[in-house]
Amino acid sequence: PLAPRPLAPIASEAAPTAAAATTEPEDGSTVRVVIRTKPDGARFFLDGKRVGKAPFTVDLPRGKVQRYSVWLEGYGARAVVVDGSDRDILLGLVRAAPDATPAR
Repeated sequence: PLAPRPLAPIASEAAPTAAAATTEPEDGSTVRVVIRTKPDGARFFLDGKRVGKAPFTVDLPRGKVQRYSVWLEGYGARAVVVDGSDRDILLGLVRAAPDATPAR
């Protein structure tokens, strides 16, 4: 029997090379923004599609604004709006409240 092939990582989740992590297009058409989460490893969604995992790097076209949903199991969902004005964002996540069940 054939063994299942491992899934390829989402492009933004692949480990960046040193050059890719620091290089922006020379024409200045985009701004590189790195979003980190505390704790690390949260998932990023854009328009309902998973687009990456923290630390998440986005090359944002100048003048564009994008809103990402951020989720990590055990923590409340967050949203972050990226407009390129901050190039390094640290997003703190708050533990989700345990389900409140009335005592019997």
